[in-house]
Amino acid sequence: MKEHAFVRVANIQRKQGVQGTLFGCGLDLHAFGKSSQSTEENYVANMAVYGFQTGGEMRGTEEFEYYRKLVEFSSVSQGSRDNYASLLAAMERYLKFVISVSMRECGIRIFKPQFGLYVQFTVEGIRLLQRIKWYIENLANELGVRVLIILDCKPGDIMTTQAGYMTGYMDNLKRVWGIDYKPFDFDVINPTPWMGQDVLVLEDSKGNPLLGLELLRQGKCLVYVDSTSNPSGPHYQSLKVEGKREAIDRLKQLGLKFTLDLVSAADAYLLSQKYDLEEGELSQFGLVIGATHQCDGSFRRAHPTYTGINPGFGAQSVDKKDPLTPFRKLMPELIRSGPWNGQGAIFFSSRATMFAHLENYGGSGNVDYLADDIIASVQRHRELEKEAYQLPEVIDAGIVDPFRK
Repeated sequence: MKEHAFVRVANIQRKQGVQGTLFGCGLDLHAFGKSSQSTEENYVANMAVYGFQTGGEMRGTEEFEYYRKLVEFSSVSQGSRDNYASLLAAMERYLKFVISVSMRECGIRIFKPQFGLYVQFTVEGIRLLQRIKWYIENLANELGVRVLIILDCKPGDIMTTQAGYMTGYMDNLKRVWGIDYKPFDFDVINPTPWMGQDVLVLEDSKGNPLLGLELLRQGKCLVYVDSTSNPSGPHYQSLKVEGKREAIDRLKQLGLKFTLDLVSAADAYLLSQKYDLEEGELSQFGLVIGATHQCDGSFRRAHPTYTGINPGFGAQSVDKKDPLTPFRKLMPELIRSGPWNGQGAIFFSSRATMFAHLENYGGSGNVDYLADDIIASVQRHRELEKEAYQLPEVIDAGIVDPFRK
């Protein structure tokens, strides 16, 4: 069996923690300043969270010295350079703290940084992302475990430009540039498919394999950004479409609606079949399906072997009256038979883990207790996930708990 990235995900999930879980940890950076406050007040507010381990003072640390040297080559004003380097250093130490607790204490092995929240800090933010990825990999080696890191970057462009994204995010520059350097070497990214199959960079007009297909054959995976978690996503994604194409024919045969997101899902399945990208009973084409819209299993029918990247198990879907709400919405999309019954998804939480101390996520309200709050947050997710597998509609659909002992 060829263990491409999504087969690895499924195997890792069965070993996450004591019992296994679909949980994935988002690594998103969010600001704690307010537009109504002064620059200094905003800096202090952010350092109070990110710099909590050192009382908001990062000068003299290894991280500060590293970023201070980088900042020398930037256009940051002279008066802001120390604060900027301190903030970056504090964010790196904070991220490492969250990752260490998640891996050591909670057994979490799947992570997803959001590229846009790092690139806002330009070159220094990209270096921060690289250092965080290396930290996860080094810690995994220390613990003797396997991890998988998905880059949430959502590129979608013409083939030549998309090849540049893929090279930087997933490949080695030596392929065409003659430099032996892997800038990131992520195993999974999530292209936005709305510019057509060009964004997959599979083959040229003569049928010759291109970068995307070569990377997939090496075991990398791609995730269609399909039914997203943002409130206005359905404005386009749920539009009904017509036309003569194989994906629509497939939906007709299955008795499904011809919405744009389902057509995209059917496309992913058909391409998976066409290029033989379905080893281990899982496709190398996944789907982004957000936890904020009710699902009914249609995506699973259109693309039976997909792995879902499922954001929204935190700030976007908090429901204190019914904490099971995001699970109710997504459980119908889990695999219903075969060796991966009950899997085929990664339930991502970012803010509810990264900032687990915040009271609106059930935390203590004190960042000094962040470790305990992270552990409690992950445990709450596991308990709700366990309960979700026992929902009558889930049992009736033939979906089983793959982590039951």
